[in-house]
Amino acid sequence: MIHLMVGVVAVAIFAALALGTYWFGGPIYNESRAKADYVANVQQAQQIDGAMELYKQENIKSVTGEDTALINNLMGYGYLKDAPPGDWKVNSNSIYKPLKKQSIEQCTIMNKVAGFDIKDLRLNDTSGARPNYQGCPPCNGEEVDGAPSQQLQDAVSFKRYPGCQFIEG
Repeated sequence: MIHLMVGVVAVAIFAALALGTYWFGGPIYNESRAKADYVANVQQAQQIDGAMELYKQENIKSVTGEDTALINNLMGYGYLKDAPPGDWKVNSNSIYKPLKKQSIEQCTIMNKVAGFDIKDLRLNDTSGARPNYQGCPPCNGEEVDGAPSQQLQDAVSFKRYPGCQFIEG
């Protein structure tokens, strides 16, 4: 009977420690996950870019196609072994992986991990002169009556940030 009580107490202590670790260490885990995702995406983009450059040097022309077709061409020619996971947008001028909709917190963590200034006053404007993006710039914006909106102008000026929010207009 004493062994059963010791076992129950040990399980309870272990459960309390696990819950405490998750409760107090949650932000650290989120930041670590965002950092790992960011590094993985950067490395995958570098692999695609390296394959395109190698193709260009060996064939003295750019590889044809865009997005999935271009990646499949690079794999078919033997410049990429496998397609990087995700929906990559690739052409001769840019390589990026659109992010699924994410929370402001995740977006802010990704920008912080990438070394971008999330305290940029243009992101956190409380004066009312522009929208307050809470540390996470817009990825997109809409024209309003044929004229560029503030969101559209901000999306262009903040396009270097890796984490962004899709603004639904």
